[in-house]
Amino acid sequence: NLDALAKEIDATGTPKSRDLDAHIDYVEHLAKTRRTVKNVIGVLPGSDPARAHEAVVVGAHYDHLGLGGRHSMNPNLAGQVHNGADDNASGTAAIIEVARAAAANRNRFRRTMVFVAFAGEELGLVGSAQYANNPSIPLDRTTAMLNLDMVGRPRGRIMVSGLETAPAIDEDLKAASAEIDGLEIKRF
Repeated sequence: NLDALAKEIDATGTPKSRDLDAHIDYVEHLAKTRRTVKNVIGVLPGSDPARAHEAVVVGAHYDHLGLGGRHSMNPNLAGQVHNGADDNASGTAAIIEVARAAAANRNRFRRTMVFVAFAGEELGLVGSAQYANNPSIPLDRTTAMLNLDMVGRPRGRIMVSGLETAPAIDEDLKAASAEIDGLEIKRF
C-alpha cells in the first residue's frame, strides 16, 4: 500500500518509517562517461568604427553539478539534488536576452559585444580558461567582462562582485545609479 502511504505522508508531512522485514542485495556499477562540451559564442560587431575593435564580453556558465551546498537556496540540503535553474540557467537565459536586445538596438553598442555561454565552469573554470586562451577578440582589446551567475532570484537586488580587480566598474555603477531612478547601491 505504498501509494496510500505516500499520500498520507504528503498530506501530513509526518514520516511513516517502519521496519519492512525485507532484505535487498544490490550492486551498483559506475562508469565515467566523458563527452566533449563546447563554449557557445556569439559576436555582435560594434556600431562605432572607432570603437568596434574593442570588445565587451558578457558570459554565463551553462553547466551545473547539482548538489546544493553553502551558496544554495537551502544549504541544509547539501549533497541532495539541486537543479540548476538558477545556477545557472538564469544567467544563460539572461545573456540570450541581452544579446537579443543588443542586436535589436545595435547602434547603442559602440564596442563589439561577445556573448559566451561557458561549459565546464563547475569543474574548474574550464570553459572560461579555454576562452581566455582562444578569445574571439584579443584580450588586450577586451575592455570588460561581465559574468552573469544566479540572476534568477534577485528579489530586487543584484550583487556585483569583482570591484577589487576592476575598480573602474565602481564609477560605472555610480553613473548608472545617477541615471536610473530607484537604483540604490549598497556596499557590503
